Amino acid sequence: WINQKDCGQHYHKLGSRKGWKLQPMYNAETPHIRTRSRKASNHADLCELARSLWLLASARCTEVFARMQPEAVDILPVEVELGDGTVLPVGHYNMVDIINVLPAYDLEASGLRVETDEFARRYRPSDYTRIILRDDVVAGHHLFRDRVDSIRIWVSVEVRDALRKAKVTSATYGWPDRVNSLEFYG
Repeated sequence: WINQKDCGQHYHKLGSRKGWKLQPMYNAETPHIRTRSRKASNHADLCELARSLWLLASARCTEVFARMQPEAVDILPVEVELGDGTVLPVGHYNMVDIINVLPAYDLEASGLRVETDEFARRYRPSDYTRIILRDDVVAGHHLFRDRVDSIRIWVSVEVRDALRKAKVTSATYGWPDRVNSLEFYG
């Protein structure tokens, strides 16, 4: 992210379930992001930006998210500069944050407990091979993060199918056929 002068001090506040409505985002110029990809066709429709929780999503991916559950996402249009110097116009890609946060995990059924230390809250044990979602909590939601496990994004079967229909490609997120609860996918 090359034109955000004070991005470093705000980095921890943005793009991890808090949305883009924090300063200095809305008072700054349109964010300009530089990638190594030399062609737009080489860039996935959905990827993490710089190994952060920030998601860079194509217009077609953003459209699916916004159509399926608009209140669950915050979208910030960006300008993307490719490795060959080509600049994709604002809106071709967007920064997307899933801001719908739920107490989604059934801790007892999943065998998890919450541990808190001076740095963070996390689940223990950290083996996430069997996560069971709380049907009463996630019913009616298409996109969300768990309140403690904020890294994992959960999408409904309807979102997964809409992404597949839109031919959305993903560098870091698959849409596996593993059912957790209410057929949500992470």
